[in-house]
Amino acid sequence: EVIAVHVQSGASVAAGDLLISLNNRVELASRKRQIANLELARLLFERDRKLVAQKSIPQSQYDRSKADLDSASAQLAETEARLDNKAIHAPFAGTVGIIHVRVGDYVEPGTRITTLQDLSELQVDFTVPEHNFPVLRQGLDITIKSSAAPNRKIHAVLQAVDSRVESDTRNLLLRGSLSQVNGLLPGMFAE
Repeated sequence: EVIAVHVQSGASVAAGDLLISLNNRVELASRKRQIANLELARLLFERDRKLVAQKSIPQSQYDRSKADLDSASAQLAETEARLDNKAIHAPFAGTVGIIHVRVGDYVEPGTRITTLQDLSELQVDFTVPEHNFPVLRQGLDITIKSSAAPNRKIHAVLQAVDSRVESDTRNLLLRGSLSQVNGLLPGMFAE
């Protein structure tokens, strides 16, 4: 369940910024209990470590307290990982798209929350006939046009050439990177 939306549609965010918080009350309560269990397991282990050194308890009791300590530590780590999954952070800096969830919505893996785009550099994928292959190389300057900026030639650099020709069209897939992205968005048509 979404309990807080920390960003607005269209906002710029930095890598690591908190976007959405999910209900984590159960995990917080579980973490409290597991911290107490870990402290108890640590105390019992330390006591048993001293007693086994004095040969006052059997080795098996010491081994059991060591296993209990390791188990308590692992349970706490598991809960901490579940808590981390209840806070959705921006994996990289960029611009947030339309937020698709609201406080109170239930989400599950695969639920579309928003999009995040790094608009500082875009990529364009396009094809050319196979006979152009001899002149294609990484770093080649290319010019593209977009219907969003019809009177502007946009500079790009060839980033990659696919490793095979498409058998049905006899075309090669290329990828270019654009550094002048003003007025362009991911998904726009370019030629």
